[in-house]
Amino acid sequence: MAVLAEDKTGLNEEAEVKPGRLSIEGRVVKRAECRPPASSSYLKMKIAQISSSGQPKKQVLQMEKAAVKFKPVAAHAEDMMRIKQKKEGAKTVRADRNVLMQALFHAFEKHQYYRLQDLQQLTQQPAGYVKELLTEIAVYNTAPPHKSMWELKPEYRDYAVQK
Repeated sequence: MAVLAEDKTGLNEEAEVKPGRLSIEGRVVKRAECRPPASSSYLKMKIAQISSSGQPKKQVLQMEKAAVKFKPVAAHAEDMMRIKQKKEGAKTVRADRNVLMQALFHAFEKHQYYRLQDLQQLTQQPAGYVKELLTEIAVYNTAPPHKSMWELKPEYRDYAVQK
């Protein structure tokens, strides 16, 4: 008794097109050797199989002209903006303390948490001056949910809906 089985587990989508591995399961009663017929059609098939296996799966194509996607640039737009902001930042003059406080409170009305850099950009004031006022009216968070961000102290918060 012999059971003929075909394994197509490694073929995935091509299981319907390509044949899998044929195997016979059972107990050996008599030993037998199988050889293909020595015909010209079999030899042609083997020669074609050997020549196709010797060829690479992917071919290298010679390009006519090299396509340059990214050309070197001396000054990128981001660098220019950063330099411009540095120049503008050097010119900032300290505003009145009350004016800056009102600007900070107005910013905290929109969002509960801010980074120092964002508040500095919103108020157009030096970072040291903004931080000086923030230490009086806000708390610096070091815990992970809002790490490295400032939030107003409880006595300055008023998140109730105003009518």
